[in-house]
Amino acid sequence: MEGKTLLILILVLFVYSLIGGAIMMALEQSNEETATTDITTTLSTFLTDHSSCMSNSELTALLTEVRAAYDSGVLSVNGSTTAASQWDFGNSHFFVLTAITTIGTENEGGTRIVYKLLVIIWLFIGLACLVTLIGECTDTLKAFTEKKEKEKVKDGSNIRDTDTDVNIKTDVVNGDLTKVA
Repeated sequence: MEGKTLLILILVLFVYSLIGGAIMMALEQSNEETATTDITTTLSTFLTDHSSCMSNSELTALLTEVRAAYDSGVLSVNGSTTAASQWDFGNSHFFVLTAITTIGTENEGGTRIVYKLLVIIWLFIGLACLVTLIGECTDTLKAFTEKKEKEKVKDGSNIRDTDTDVNIKTDVVNGDLTKVA
């Protein structure tokens, strides 16, 4: 029964992620296209306005350097060094966790598709293990609680005193054993 439940949960997660992917694509694809058009127009206008002092290859080289610095964590464009380091322990630890689970730097041919497929499988296996762990913890806690409840009943500590029980106990304490029998 637990195997069927796990399989159903994995299937629901898979369908849920497909729906989420379709929604994100619908929301973000037009933004990406707009950004591409905007930057192309801006670069074209810049080169037209500054064609006497900068060539297309010089602008491309400059933008490549700026992008590399940004990708390395340099966020300051005016040379200021007062910005906090992007590679403190917390950010570095987060990067390592992200790299382990989702990121991979190859973009050649079919390797990217294979990599994405392997990451998706890895994530689903990880989520399935997490769900299984949570289920096991829940079952263990439930069994522990039931065991404690059974011990309470066995010891009599969970039995509520009725009026008759209270009277009998009172009679025993008072030494009147004739009423008990």
